[in-house]
Amino acid sequence: MTAIVANLKEFMKDTLGIDADEIALDEPLFSSGIVDSFSLVSLLSFIEGEFRIQIAPTEVTIDNFDSFDRILKYLDGKSVS
Repeated sequence: MTAIVANLKEFMKDTLGIDADEIALDEPLFSSGIVDSFSLVSLLSFIEGEFRIQIAPTEVTIDNFDSFDRILKYLDGKSVS
């Protein structure tokens, strides 16, 4: 597990009350109901602050944020490591 995923899982556990330890990297977060729309907004705010990026509204898609793998791919495109 990468440091980025560890940070995301810690945030989800501590702030959103989601036990993210057992969530696989490719498991759907939003489309499966693990993360709801309110939690997604918090998660996006955390990502912006933690990685000092701006997420455009048009970038908030299932393709970019529905699993840890997709989030990592999105962040890689933003040159976050």
